Amino acid sequence: MSAIDATVLPLAVGLLVGLAAGFAAGLAFFGGLRMTVDRLPSARRPGTMFLASLVLRMALAAGVLFALARWTDWPGALAGAAGMIAARRVLLRRPAPDVEPNPETRR
Repeated sequence: MSAIDATVLPLAVGLLVGLAAGFAAGLAFFGGLRMTVDRLPSARRPGTMFLASLVLRMALAAGVLFALARWTDWPGALAGAAGMIAARRVLLRRPAPDVEPNPETRR
């Protein structure tokens, strides 16, 4: 039997960490998007709410992917992107709740 090469274990750990971190970031990103879209009809300032949500979600996703690229090199960052896509697929399977629009925001 051959011994496991020392470079294989860090790569495997980096891929697992990247996948888990990307999945968590994807849940936060796409969960935040769903929450924002669900609340937009009843928001007093929907444009401001959407823009603030977008900036926060993009900062979180970019920060996670940047950290993965720094700490695990490109395979971990690629696994993080795959984790985000997997989280999107999981969240798309959930039905959206029914929300009544706010009559004050209609013109």
